[in-house]
Amino acid sequence: MSTSLPPGSPAARLWAAVSIEAAWTLQVSGVRCTPALLHEVRRHVLLSMPKNVSEDHADACTAGLVREFLQRFRGGDYTGAAPPEPRPLQTIWRDAILEGLDPIGMVVWRLMYGDGLTAEAVEQRCKVDRVVLSSAREGMRCALRSLIDDGDELDDARMDRLLSRLSRMPTPDCTGGAEALSASKEHIERCPRCCRALRLGRAGLLKTVDLIAPAKGWTVERISVLALNLHPDGRHHRDALLATFGGAAIPVADDTVVVDLDRTSNHVSMLYALAEEGTPSKHHVRGALVRGPGRWHDRGLIGPVASASINEARARQWGEIDTMGTLPEILPPPPSATPWWGAAALVTLAAAFAGVSALERPKDPPTYPIAEVSFQRTADAVVGRFDVDDAAYTLVVLDGPDGLQVLHVDDKPADKGEIATGVGDYAVSVEGRRLLVASSSEPFLQVEELVTLVRATAQPLDELATRLDALHDRHADLVIQPLPDHL
Repeated sequence: MSTSLPPGSPAARLWAAVSIEAAWTLQVSGVRCTPALLHEVRRHVLLSMPKNVSEDHADACTAGLVREFLQRFRGGDYTGAAPPEPRPLQTIWRDAILEGLDPIGMVVWRLMYGDGLTAEAVEQRCKVDRVVLSSAREGMRCALRSLIDDGDELDDARMDRLLSRLSRMPTPDCTGGAEALSASKEHIERCPRCCRALRLGRAGLLKTVDLIAPAKGWTVERISVLALNLHPDGRHHRDALLATFGGAAIPVADDTVVVDLDRTSNHVSMLYALAEEGTPSKHHVRGALVRGPGRWHDRGLIGPVASASINEARARQWGEIDTMGTLPEILPPPPSATPWWGAAALVTLAAAFAGVSALERPKDPPTYPIAEVSFQRTADAVVGRFDVDDAAYTLVVLDGPDGLQVLHVDDKPADKGEIATGVGDYAVSVEGRRLLVASSSEPFLQVEELVTLVRATAQPLDELATRLDALHDRHADLVIQPLPDHL
């Protein structure tokens, strides 16, 4: 599923600025900025950019998100990018600092803060003693502290981050960089953003087309991912998880695997089987199902959905995996071969267990059973009619021409009045094959997610009923229309 962002969206507004900063950060990181790489990096940055981000804050966010992208695809490290210094910038700070700079200070401003070079690199390039460079840098820190002077104690690291942002801050008349490669010489000399764009363009790393947002808007893809986090005692089972899901899963940390649910039709049965084998056991795994902006790439996953799913998984209780209910316990090992008298003993034990099972308390009846349920098929529809207590929550799901579809679900018991017949019961009539009718003393949650998960199974309606029964502690009442005789 994807959503188109209109040309006036933040993505379009920041398109040129993000493209310039992304290409610059790639180059200073030692990675050649090819058109294909810039396309993927820019997509990751725009998907991950905070909402309503200011333009001066966008450059700092972009640099961190580009480094996050490189960490993912170089070493499989999906640790989220640290947010930049949140303090908003003021143009008067930069103007005041520039007015007081001598030639050595300008070298520090442009090369160390602007281009991100180390003191050692600047010393070798400009033949200026490192002690002199450090003195000039300390002078700029003091100048900025006096300009801010709001009582906030800023250490040298935070001061350097603010000075770096100030040194890269575009001039107030900059239009965002879309015309950077054709801007006037006067503007380029004053505007760090357009100056960087021109330098990248002359090096063949940036083209005018890279700075223009698509006229038809920009598409945001939304995907579903399942992050599985392993307990420290179960981390050695990570390879078993990866082998089970094959190409649909990638490792994102020593203790976490992310699964592409669009390429996995029965992840529930896979995880059940692993839990029964103890690879990992139910107490050594937890997981979160998250849907959000992202895209699967040949070498990993881009977009914020990756970090979001990892954080959500680590917030779950051990043994808890979204939409799956409770995982099974480890199966006992099979009995070893025994003499014939051992077999007789086993038969005796089996008989004893059978007697105990026969005396066990039967399953509790549902709180609000469905009464007088009937199903009919006509030439072009299926009809379901039923009665249930006024206090019950109800759910009706159709197995129709387009797969499973939720026809009705109550947010509150009174909502079932939408399908009332007017004579004291409830009914639905719709084109399709089969219906599922359910009632419960509590709301039916995450139904759409469950429908998505079971849609690819052989009998999705029956699989949905099984999972609903498990999630509602078997207190729900579920009735499924039988299959037609000709199927």
